[in-house]
Amino acid sequence: MTADVAAKNQKTLQQLAQAMALSRGQFKLILVRCNYGDVCQRWSEELTQTCQDQHQFSPTTVHLPPNAQNLAQAIQAIEPFPPDGLQLLGLNQLADVRQFLANSNQIRDRLRRNCPFPIAIWLDDNSLKQMLNVANDLHSWTTSKHFSPTPDDLQQQLRHLLEAFFQRLPHASPDQWLGSQPLLSQSEQRELELAQNELNGHLSPNLQGDLAIIQSHQHRVQQNLSLAKQQLEQGAKFWQTISPPTANSQKRLGWVAFQQAILSLWESEQQQRSLNYPDLHPLKTQFQESQQHFQAAAEPDLAHLVANAAVVQLVNGLTEITHPETSSDPAQVDHLAAVNEQLCQQESFPFPNLWLKALEQLHRVYFQDRQDYRRAFSIQQQQWQVQRYGGQRAFVGASRLQGILYQRCSLDNLPPEIKESGREEDVRHLQERLSGTQSKILVIHGQSGVGKSSLVNAGLLPVLREKTFTGGREGIPILLRLYEPWTEKLEAAIDQTSQRHKKSLAGISQGSPQQRIEAKLRALEKQHCQVILVFDQFEEFFFANPNQQDHEAFFEFIGQLCSNIQQLGALKVVFSLRTDYVGHLLLCNDLESMDCISRDILSRQVLHKLGNLSAQQTSQVLAQLAPHLEAELRTRLVADLSQEMGAVRPIELQLVGFQLESQQIREISAYEALGEHPKQQLVQGYLDDIVRACGPEQERLANGVLYLLTDERRTRPLRS
Repeated sequence: MTADVAAKNQKTLQQLAQAMALSRGQFKLILVRCNYGDVCQRWSEELTQTCQDQHQFSPTTVHLPPNAQNLAQAIQAIEPFPPDGLQLLGLNQLADVRQFLANSNQIRDRLRRNCPFPIAIWLDDNSLKQMLNVANDLHSWTTSKHFSPTPDDLQQQLRHLLEAFFQRLPHASPDQWLGSQPLLSQSEQRELELAQNELNGHLSPNLQGDLAIIQSHQHRVQQNLSLAKQQLEQGAKFWQTISPPTANSQKRLGWVAFQQAILSLWESEQQQRSLNYPDLHPLKTQFQESQQHFQAAAEPDLAHLVANAAVVQLVNGLTEITHPETSSDPAQVDHLAAVNEQLCQQESFPFPNLWLKALEQLHRVYFQDRQDYRRAFSIQQQQWQVQRYGGQRAFVGASRLQGILYQRCSLDNLPPEIKESGREEDVRHLQERLSGTQSKILVIHGQSGVGKSSLVNAGLLPVLREKTFTGGREGIPILLRLYEPWTEKLEAAIDQTSQRHKKSLAGISQGSPQQRIEAKLRALEKQHCQVILVFDQFEEFFFANPNQQDHEAFFEFIGQLCSNIQQLGALKVVFSLRTDYVGHLLLCNDLESMDCISRDILSRQVLHKLGNLSAQQTSQVLAQLAPHLEAELRTRLVADLSQEMGAVRPIELQLVGFQLESQQIREISAYEALGEHPKQQLVQGYLDDIVRACGPEQERLANGVLYLLTDERRTRPLRS
């Protein structure tokens, strides 16, 4: 059988080389079907050699970049042009194969006019299926060839994929270690499954052991915990029988021990809807075993990764901290606080209940033991956000919504507070404007409490991070909220965001702060990034920088950046501020550098107003976020919240919803039992809780501050 397949492949190779040789000087499109990357690469090299030896020409080989948009874009970059022939590899690994093929189908006539040479496109059966669906016209112009793998090819491909999995561990993201994201690409997973099926179970024991471990991780990503646990145990059983242990077996067992602990955490998260977490000491032991196995495998980097993983540090911190009834060791508390800060820097964390357990301990210590009330309240706000993330709370009070835990966010997967309140259209409109070429600067404005920061943080920023912009550019929104001094804060934000997205800014350290900022933005542009500078709560800029000259210097700099079309053509800028401060932006209309917006900061092309919620939108929000509330209560809430203005302020909805959850009020009768004005009672209760959070020693002072923050009409002035 192996000999037959090899002979057939050799015949296909000769036919393909001859077809390309006969088509030199004219357009010809040949599809070369091959389902395995290594096999494609080998036969592609064989094709080049055959063309050189037998037909005296050398086809150019191009590997498509993951963000390639269409065939013409890939071909235009070839030098010298035109080539004698062309091989295109990497189609199966594109970020969006379907869109690439659809785009190529639309420009097929241009391809035929501008490409007088044969083009061999290597693709697998999955990509061919997509081509038939979205690029049937282009497909009708093609001929095809097919290379089949031998059993030795399949064994080698499988071995390569399994080894690639373990080789990627040192560079894997926290989400990949925790089983939230796969370590193999979609095309690699297809190759793995296809090779396994074609071999029909004829695998060596070590391949079976590795395959079980990797399939366990894939089941975990797909949230099938029972199969993940079963496969992990099967893989562990094989590698534990290796005697004496080898470096390979120790490395596998290190991964197994870590994953066993992680699977236990996933099971606990699914089963526990409170802070009654199981004993963490067994997990601590498994993490220690993982480190020991990696050390024995001479993999100190992997042992270090495990030891410093946020989840391992969190488990260790919670097992070390003393019982709540006794005073905690300061060093242990500080360690747990440092772990919490580490978690805040991550883009996601799949164990909210475990995190809440740590936050509960920290809040107790800061409030009761240390009387550090400001820190305790900050921890409490974190608790509310993590409870929302874990599905235990729908409302977060006066805190702005955070989008950091919605890492995989798109217009079809927005937080319900954004999607169901009509804010989805705002996010869609803003994204469209930022995706086009007309809007270099956008200004989001609205009254205080209308939800500008929540829209930016929980809606716009997550969508921009996940979007692929024109030309395959990766969305890199850079958020700034503190403005003293603005150059230092902006440069730090650029550095932190670049590091998070793994972009290099090496060697940029000379010059003034503004020169360094511009140089770093240019460096990101060269790395195919779509940078969007987002200045949230921008009214704070004018208080941090009260000097008119500072205002002019800032806007002149922003205008220069936006006008630098040649080096920063993709750059966009977003300001978010209260409507009563929009007038401060009129300075832009006097600056030549603001020609990029026609010196009209108040034009409809620039401004985007955010208003309050209508009664209908509020009903939708409550139905989505609080379906447990009695229908009559939801109707009454909408009426009470919209009584004064005919619309609902989002911040007031959050406050009232937060108090309803905290007091476990679900029926209209319990709501009406609060008194003649239940809505006001809930808002007052929220303020009373905030005052109590200031500590018993500070309650009188806090009430006095609230009194001073209101005018004679008992309303809040602008700057309070």
